Amino acid sequence: MWFDQLWFVFFRGIVRGIGLAPVFAVAIVLLIIGAVLLIKKHWRIIANAVLIVGASIAWIGLLAISEIKNEQKISSIITSRFHAFTDSSRVVAQLGLLAIPAAGVGVGLLQRKLARERRRQLLSTYLRIANHAFYSGDFDRAISDYTAAIKADPKRIDSYLKRGLAYREKGKYDQAIADFNRALTLDPDSAGAYLNRGKVRAASGDHAKAIEDFDRAIDLDAGNAGALLHRGIALAKIGENSRAADDFRRVLRVTNHSDFAEPAKFHLGLLEENLPDTGNAITTW
Repeated sequence: MWFDQLWFVFFRGIVRGIGLAPVFAVAIVLLIIGAVLLIKKHWRIIANAVLIVGASIAWIGLLAISEIKNEQKISSIITSRFHAFTDSSRVVAQLGLLAIPAAGVGVGLLQRKLARERRRQLLSTYLRIANHAFYSGDFDRAISDYTAAIKADPKRIDSYLKRGLAYREKGKYDQAIADFNRALTLDPDSAGAYLNRGKVRAASGDHAKAIEDFDRAIDLDAGNAGALLHRGIALAKIGENSRAADDFRRVLRVTNHSDFAEPAKFHLGLLEENLPDTGNAITTW
């Protein structure tokens, strides 16, 4: 049997060299460590692996006892009892011992899979309800449900972006900027986060910082019509009319969508008319 061949190599090479006491000591320590990690729910895969190793070493130690007793013929009673078990029975017992921690690994993996699926379902539900509330104008409810979605999955960037938009609609600019900052922590290359943070900064009167955000959004996405449009508006607000006009023209080159093209034409017309107080004529679109 391959079990006996494996045991023969281990028994002759290691157990005879260090003795049984260290073998069982190592097994007990590993089993205790694995059990503690499993109970505390830390590193489940590592915990189960440690349990498997510990059980395997204990199994080898038990085989060592039986083989030593057999070799030294300490007692005919012990020998007769040991040999009362067939090779197949011994294999079944050995596999049964190993199956206990293996089953623990399987249960742990199943629990993690079920937990992930549960979080996914909760997240989908919260986002669906929050989006409906947002587009219905119920921003308080939207904020509450986006917050629940963030708790279900703290690493999902769109939850922060959408809650930031809801805070912006409520005029809570500090909270909105905080959410866009969190989104950028998760994805430093999010053009949408820079665009929306810039729009909030512009709405609060910080046009210089807003332009920096729009610059970054355009660096990441040169055809971002929203960033071009709002940078043009911010530039016009601080008297950079030539640069503002260039941005409005770029908007018209990259898109003909009315949400961007119409306000770009409107603001460009104001600039081209060279009104005496152009900056004050520009409004947030």
